[in-house]
Amino acid sequence: MSLSEAAGADGWVCDNGKAEVAAESHGWLKYSGDDLRAGPTTMVGHSLPMDGFVLGIEAADGSLDERYFSEDQIAEAWTSGSRYALDLDLKRGDTVYVRFDQSLGTMDAKEIGFQDPEFAETLRTASLILLGIILGILGLTVATSTLLAVAIRRPYAWLHASYSTLLTIYVACSGSVVFVAFPWLSLWDRATVTYASLAWAIALLGPFALDFFRRAELGRGLRGAIMGSAGLAFLAGFLLPLSALLDVNLRTLYNAAFLPGMVTTIIVTAVAWRRGNENAKVFALAWAMPFLFGAERVIRNLDLYTLPPITDFGFHIALAIEASMLTLIIGWQIERMRKERDSALAERAILEAESRLDPLTGLRNRRDYDRRVWNRGEVLGLIDLDHFKQVNDRYGHETGDAVLKVVASVLKQGVTDGKLSGAWRLGGEEFAVIIPTDGRAMAEVEINALRNRIPIAIDNSIPGLENTVTASAGLAEVGSNSNLATFRQADRMLYAAKKLGRDRLCFKTPEAAFSERKATETANEPDDQLSRSRNVA
Repeated sequence: MSLSEAAGADGWVCDNGKAEVAAESHGWLKYSGDDLRAGPTTMVGHSLPMDGFVLGIEAADGSLDERYFSEDQIAEAWTSGSRYALDLDLKRGDTVYVRFDQSLGTMDAKEIGFQDPEFAETLRTASLILLGIILGILGLTVATSTLLAVAIRRPYAWLHASYSTLLTIYVACSGSVVFVAFPWLSLWDRATVTYASLAWAIALLGPFALDFFRRAELGRGLRGAIMGSAGLAFLAGFLLPLSALLDVNLRTLYNAAFLPGMVTTIIVTAVAWRRGNENAKVFALAWAMPFLFGAERVIRNLDLYTLPPITDFGFHIALAIEASMLTLIIGWQIERMRKERDSALAERAILEAESRLDPLTGLRNRRDYDRRVWNRGEVLGLIDLDHFKQVNDRYGHETGDAVLKVVASVLKQGVTDGKLSGAWRLGGEEFAVIIPTDGRAMAEVEINALRNRIPIAIDNSIPGLENTVTASAGLAEVGSNSNLATFRQADRMLYAAKKLGRDRLCFKTPEAAFSERKATETANEPDDQLSRSRNVA
């Protein structure tokens, strides 16, 4: 149907100042001259992907002026939102005709309006400022989400960073701001990226929800529904190019592809919430506004009704708030994980410390001893109480435990005074100490002083013991040999001290110590007897 045929056609359907007449593959919209302002006018409409459209003006005298606006001209005349703003100069009594393609739907064609140029420019400026704020929020969200994803390396953090990036692309394209950076883009390019970025962002919410809600808490059916609806949303991103290829309007199918995901989101969030999942509560809070705006937009895009274009900003604002809230939630998750980790580490440190302590004496135990890093030049001393079994047999294990605690207190005091680098209870009545000295002679002095304090402390703390509890000791220097070799050497020295009569320190080989003892006893036996006046058990 040509412009002249449309101007002379009957059967126009009137609706609020405009009328419609349809042909087989296209239609015409007619705007009455009585409803148009004379002079400069801005015609604003939805910049759908198109090859262009025909604009006809019928003057009051009946003359017709037909103009064709190409895709490039419409793209260059972009204004905020997925809209164009074409400047016209109308005269009083003019009637405007606009031809639209039926395959793209009539609702977008019917959204054409005529505005005062100053008002249109003011509205464009205000809208661009609002879009800039929204994009700034989303850009900050993308940067923050990416840093959080790098920090925690969790799948849902990376998914949210990708999701926020796609939302930023979507808002930039659907708001036509993308033309500022890429003025060469066609309407088809912009629309394709707009539809695909939103669809793929929604698709990412499927795996995000699985990881965020903790997969194990969702049944197989719900997990399948989540991934199925996510896959459907992902495929929806290819429908616009497919509609151009097939020359059919698949926009209704595109919007319908999100309906299963909306239903699944409600069910999954409700189930997770009911099971006490804290993440479900914050997810519901973050998604409340975008969900409502998104549901409204999906229903509206099914060509059921129309709203002013400014309402689309509600969806953009809701998405920006949602993305920011989810970023804050992820940050909260990180803080919670950090606290849980710190608590676990603290508990582990306590358990580790307790596992290295002897519960009876409070000294370090054999496990701690085995893990100690030795320093060359230190001297290892092994101390063993003499005839300790007799104490247990005669006075009971409670008294025996008291004796061990007294010995431990003596060793702890040695550590506190700096005489010892460490003290351990290796098991039973056997103890180990480290003397921090490079000279063996000084080590002998310290270990002997320690041995002498032990029976005195026991006598003072546990009265009533018939026989004094003494201690034998063996020494070995920490050198180039292994820790085990040093321990074995000290153990041999301890065995030598026991063999030579107990209540003594030995730091030589058993044969050398025994020979030295015999020589001493032969040379000065009376003096030696006087020196050992203590009754040794």
